[in-house]
Amino acid sequence: MIMKNTLLPKGLFVFVTILLCFSFGCSETGTSEPETNEIDRYWEKVKELYQKAKESGEKVPENITDWVTEDIKKIGTWEYKIVYLDVEGESALVDELNKMGNDRWECFWVEKKNKRLLLFFKRPRKSYLKAIPMREILKFIPQSESQ
Repeated sequence: MIMKNTLLPKGLFVFVTILLCFSFGCSETGTSEPETNEIDRYWEKVKELYQKAKESGEKVPENITDWVTEDIKKIGTWEYKIVYLDVEGESALVDELNKMGNDRWECFWVEKKNKRLLLFFKRPRKSYLKAIPMREILKFIPQSESQ
């Protein structure tokens, strides 16, 4: 049985509209615009992270916008390392794996060549901005061009 002209679709539409307005904020035009103080707060956080990157000794661009662009590109990417290890016993292998693990390297492949082991490691590339939600980063990117 198909019901026509019920209140459910209209009621659902009103509920979803109210939910969206409370979740994202609505202006008189019905669009959602981030508040300036929210953008400023995240921009200040980005400046702090930029300063932290500079102080850590990392090579960072002089322009903060270039740094933001580079750092965003690091999110979700990997860096790799290959370690050659002479097979001297299990303890040497365990020590090397623990040492690399302490630096957050993950061994994902091992090959044996003659009497040497090749250990293949990977870890996520360091990104300062990955702690900030991407939707928040996107809010201040246009502002970064003017600063």
